[in-house]
Formats: sequence, C-alpha cells, structure tokens
Amino acid sequence: MATGALTPPADAITETRLEFPDNFLLSDLCGEYDRNLTTIEESLSVQIVRRGNQLVVIGEESPRMDAAQVLQSLYSRLEAGRSLEPGDLDREL
Repeated sequence: MATGALTPPADAITETRLEFPDNFLLSDLCGEYDRNLTTIEESLSVQIVRRGNQLVVIGEESPRMDAAQVLQSLYSRLEAGRSLEPGDLDREL
C-alpha cells in the first residue's frame, strides 16, 4: 500500500490516556452528544476515544499534548465546582 504525502509516519501517531475519577464531571466535560470532544478533535486534528472513565487522545505529539492540556484544564474547572460556559472551550483552545 502506498503512503500518501499527507500520511504521517506510523511512529508519529501515538496516544495519551487520561483518567477522570468522577463520571458525572466527565459527562459534563464531554458535553451533550460529546460535542466538546468533537470540537477539540476538529480544532486540533486529533481523535478522542471515550472508554469508561478514560479519554484516549490519538494523534501527533504536539496536538495530542495540547488536547490533553485542554481536557485537563476544563476538568479542573469542573472539579472546582464551576460549570463549563460556551466560551470556556474556545478560550482553552
């Protein structure tokens, strides 16, 4: 199979696992119908897979780490008792 010019080398794409202890807060983090995850995926060109209380971020290192930071920051906000407002995700991105 030929590798296209836009296909990154297989070793460039890895995953980062993030575990979130509170499933209720994780649900708020993901948003209705996982809308927040979709926004992060589209903005940073990563894939986010939800597995129980974990999120797996798949992609190249820099965008993957950026996505992980956004997710952790938003979750910290929820842990502090604050809600996610519409602009919070955009501000983090």
